Amino acid sequence: CLPRLAKMSILITVLAASPDGFSNPYFSVALPHELAASGIDQAKWKKLMGEANEAAKFKWCPQCAMWAVCCFVPFFCNQHNKNVASEMEVLVQRWNNGYLPAGLYVAYEMENKKDFVKAGSGQPGKGATMTTFHKIHFCTGVPPQQVMGK
Repeated sequence: CLPRLAKMSILITVLAASPDGFSNPYFSVALPHELAASGIDQAKWKKLMGEANEAAKFKWCPQCAMWAVCCFVPFFCNQHNKNVASEMEVLVQRWNNGYLPAGLYVAYEMENKKDFVKAGSGQPGKGATMTTFHKIHFCTGVPPQQVMGK
């Protein structure tokens, strides 16, 4: 878990991941009852998830597209997900500055998961895939600014 979450209690975590590595990660979660009980209504949740999905969109620059076509270097470096992470950090900071009900805070986390596969039943082949998860932790407790010493 993130060090800044040590003094916070996680109510719920929502996550998004690109299903194929090329399409945008997408937060597709119904309003969790934990957040409804904390004062977030359906309209607010729809707005929050809309903003999160906008922040999670891959921003393809011309240089990235050229490299992707030529040798897929940005995918090996995972730069498209790192760009999403910086957008999500900005969003989380905005949400934590009075945008959410009192006592509710959010933290962002990007997690890479590698899955190694090996062919079975005597078939040749092996490989690995990486999935990047973008997580929004909805928390109660000490505000992130105080945890981080700001």
